[in-house]
Amino acid sequence: LSKALTGICNHHDILHSVFSDGQQRIRPSDGNALFELQEYNLTSEKDVDSAVQMCSKQMKQNMDLMHGPLVKAAICHTDDGDHLLLCISHLIADEFSLKILKEDLLKAYLAASQNNDIHFSAKSASYGEWISLLSEYGCGEEIEQE
Repeated sequence: LSKALTGICNHHDILHSVFSDGQQRIRPSDGNALFELQEYNLTSEKDVDSAVQMCSKQMKQNMDLMHGPLVKAAICHTDDGDHLLLCISHLIADEFSLKILKEDLLKAYLAASQNNDIHFSAKSASYGEWISLLSEYGCGEEIEQE
């Protein structure tokens, strides 16, 4: 799972984000923790649903917008099997983005679990390039005419 999370965090620039003074900054991937992964042994819990909810609540409460990481995952070991909790700040992923991230995580996890290299579709643009293009478009004549 760690290898798969590393793969998606390295592939999707937006997951490197931090926020301070009202500004978003994309941190370089080298040397920075891009995600946090924890494991919880809930095998002795009688109310597994409540215990998993408590783990989820802790992950959300400990989200540090200024220093990151804004991607957190937890494996909850239960008598019924293992469960994955994935917490990504809504500031960096909307519903559409989450669908792509889940697909990429599954693809990366399957590859990593079979000791294969992780490959993703080519990027159309980095997050920074996309923002620059939007800014240029927003200042263009076409928008002024509208």
